[in-house]
Amino acid sequence: SGRGGSVKGNFYARDIRLIEKPVHKPQGKESLMVSASMDRNNNTYYVMVLNKNIKKDVKATLKFNKVNLSRKVTAWILNGPEIWSTNEVVPTTVTIKEKSVEMSNDKQMDYVFPAHSLTSLHFKPAY
Repeated sequence: SGRGGSVKGNFYARDIRLIEKPVHKPQGKESLMVSASMDRNNNTYYVMVLNKNIKKDVKATLKFNKVNLSRKVTAWILNGPEIWSTNEVVPTTVTIKEKSVEMSNDKQMDYVFPAHSLTSLHFKPAY
């Protein structure tokens, strides 16, 4: 209605059929969507990972070619207690937590991405 209230009425549609389809539930690494970028000025890498699995944490290995990275990595995790959590009622329900993690060596890191989370990883070069 454009006035913020509910709208009452009837809706008519022709030639519409409902078809039941199975729900695809991502498993393992197919639950992860990854985006990466690099700041060429200082060889800093940024990796954003969305874990689409709403129930399970997913462990993955990140590997880098031909770089020498610091073993200390900063991670920022955006998440809430449930997939449907919002900050509309309680402003601190969904939060961003920062933590420091370690790489196994200068080219590889194992990481567990929490269920229904968005994680940003910041990789700096070793000096």
